[in-house]
Amino acid sequence: MIGCSEDNLYNRVNLMAKRILIMGSFDTKASELTFLRERVTELGFEAVCMDTSMGRASTVKVEIGSDEVSTAAGVPVSEIRRRTRDGLPR
Repeated sequence: MIGCSEDNLYNRVNLMAKRILIMGSFDTKASELTFLRERVTELGFEAVCMDTSMGRASTVKVEIGSDEVSTAAGVPVSEIRRRTRDGLPR
C-alpha cells in the first residue's frame, strides 16, 4: 500500500474493528437484536445499537434511539407514529 506503513494500517484497522453498529427495529426484534449485542460483546467488541423502528418505542436501552434517527431524517418520530396510527402515508 503506497504511503501507508503496515503498522499504521494495522493500528487503523484495529481501532475501526472494535466497534460494531447493530441496526434494527427494536420494537419488534428486541430479543433477536439483544442476543446479537450479547454475542458481539462476548467476542470483545463494543456493540452500538441503533433503533430504526418507527412503530412503538423500544423498551430496550439503545445508544441511538428511533427519535434521533427520525430527527436526523427531518421528521420527528411522533409525527411518523401519528401518521401510522391515523393511516396516513409516512
